[in-house]
Amino acid sequence: MKSVLIVGGTNFVGRVFLEDLIERGEYAITMFNRGKTNPGVFGDVQHIKGDRRTDDILQLEGTSWDYIVDFSSYDPDHLKRFLAVVGASCGRYIYISTCSVYDMEGEHDLLTEDFKLFECADEHRNSTSMEYYGPKKAACEAELMAFEGLDYVIFRPSLIYGKYDPFDRTYYWLKRIKEAHSFILPEDGRHLCSLTYINDMSRYLQAAMKAERHNKIYNISTQPAYSFKTFCEKVSSVFNVPLDYKAVGMDQLKELDLMPGRDFPMWFAVDLNISFERLKTDFGDLSVSFEQSIEENAVYYESLGWPDPKPGISIEKEMEILAKL
Repeated sequence: MKSVLIVGGTNFVGRVFLEDLIERGEYAITMFNRGKTNPGVFGDVQHIKGDRRTDDILQLEGTSWDYIVDFSSYDPDHLKRFLAVVGASCGRYIYISTCSVYDMEGEHDLLTEDFKLFECADEHRNSTSMEYYGPKKAACEAELMAFEGLDYVIFRPSLIYGKYDPFDRTYYWLKRIKEAHSFILPEDGRHLCSLTYINDMSRYLQAAMKAERHNKIYNISTQPAYSFKTFCEKVSSVFNVPLDYKAVGMDQLKELDLMPGRDFPMWFAVDLNISFERLKTDFGDLSVSFEQSIEENAVYYESLGWPDPKPGISIEKEMEILAKL
């Protein structure tokens, strides 16, 4: 039975992946994490408690792994130290990066894996500011590629949605539309958004474990890039409810002090069109339809009782604004 070390793995993507891996029963699984996020899950899985940013990583000296799947590396210097301990005895290192590594300033069309990346200045490598999240992840990728002899697979997901999502960016819109509330559609929903369904992503990660020697980078956008308006229309069709929105342009949004991201989760006022051609060429199409992904999400959120989403403007505030428009 092949061995897998899961670094992190108790929150969002890692949690779904680990559930799937356990269900398959094909691997000897060990987790390495601090034990702080959802500490009660996976009680039957071997757990090495430690903080990868400290000498806790020395607990892993002398170990060997067929696979390491890393969900929680954000600091390139910490990753470099971690690789010094485990890299030489690792069969394959699967690293979860992000599409935020791309320098998307200015005009751009389809983003392939060869698109320009952010550079990370030395003084930002250990920054805790989210401003440098993308550059730091790009620097982490560089550390992996620089480690001699390492067989790596790097995945760059777009906006991830699905079970256990702690951000509620997609859920905000699902609940709005399901409950048939009137809502504001920023800029007539013209911007494209690439999405990664978490269950699809888990299937691709598992496929990457079985592939031949790789050393490749993949965008992992598992659904077509829909315009925001098309996204809303498709969700309303799944829920079989009318779509009731008011299109509001950017100038008026600014006058109302309504901001991308902060007030409208998942909408960032730019096109996010991520190519997944390389992914599907190498691994095939492992994705369910968008409609099925929404149906599966609905089952999950039904089990939670459709709570209020954490981000975005409240329904009360939105109704107040709509009444004035």
